[in-house]
Amino acid sequence: MVKTLSLIYRDQFRKLLDTAMFNKILVLGATGNVGYPLAQMLKNRNADFCIGIKPESELPESMKDIESVHVDYDDISTVQAALTNVENLFILIPDSPLMVDQMANINTAILDSSVARYVYISGAGVKIAPDTWLSQNLLRCEELLRSNDLPGTILRPTFFMQNFLNHYPPSDNQMHLPVGNGIVNYIDVNDVASAACEILIKDSIQKGVEVFHLTGKESFDMYEIAMLFSKKLKKHYEYIPISLEESKQVMTRNNLPDWLINMLQQIYKKVSENLYAFYSQDLQFLTGKEPRNFSMFIEKNRFSFE
Repeated sequence: MVKTLSLIYRDQFRKLLDTAMFNKILVLGATGNVGYPLAQMLKNRNADFCIGIKPESELPESMKDIESVHVDYDDISTVQAALTNVENLFILIPDSPLMVDQMANINTAILDSSVARYVYISGAGVKIAPDTWLSQNLLRCEELLRSNDLPGTILRPTFFMQNFLNHYPPSDNQMHLPVGNGIVNYIDVNDVASAACEILIKDSIQKGVEVFHLTGKESFDMYEIAMLFSKKLKKHYEYIPISLEESKQVMTRNNLPDWLINMLQQIYKKVSENLYAFYSQDLQFLTGKEPRNFSMFIEKNRFSFE
């Protein structure tokens, strides 16, 4: 847990989250891994909110009844227009070489808007692997937000369980990753969204910026992950470790851009060094609930894996 403010203030912060509803919320990145479940949670809580989406985005059926505005992070005028009458802002920016410039646009728009508070999804690597390209860019985004002197909350989650659905799903019941025996703490994106939701819908007299590290409750190496899949799905799954060079060759054949290959190579190396195996109770502090476990994630998504 990062103590950016005193323990006394942290207790006050938690109590203030239990007070009255805050005003209009804008969710940027609403069709993303965290933004989508967050929008559903805000909808279920009858919050006053709208979602920011790219002009070319096709909304899923479950989001078509939610108020939306078109936002292009590269076009500051669209960000400025989207922030009209918004007081509480959720920010999620995709990893890319443009991410810092896009955050600069968002931050500039915030300075000339009604926004009173923000929640930003960063990453745990800022603390535990600060020398990677991604961590350095996430930190630069955090610093831009801090420069506006608004109260805000920065959430730094570890690896998402949903990576096994979206980025490296098992193929023929095998998992090939260049992480050796590295141990990782995985968190469900729904838990990250739940933490963001609790902050966004409650009024607060928060001052300054709070930083929270969001993790699951358990850490696993890939051999243990394969055993969890085998146990829950009643079929044999196998982890086959590969080298970083082999991984690079696979990504190159799949036409991934060089910046993404290099970013992933750096992260895989840090995983193999067990840097992502840490545990924090910040999620329980923010939501009052225990994190979802990996077996629950597999069970919930069994039809995607079978």
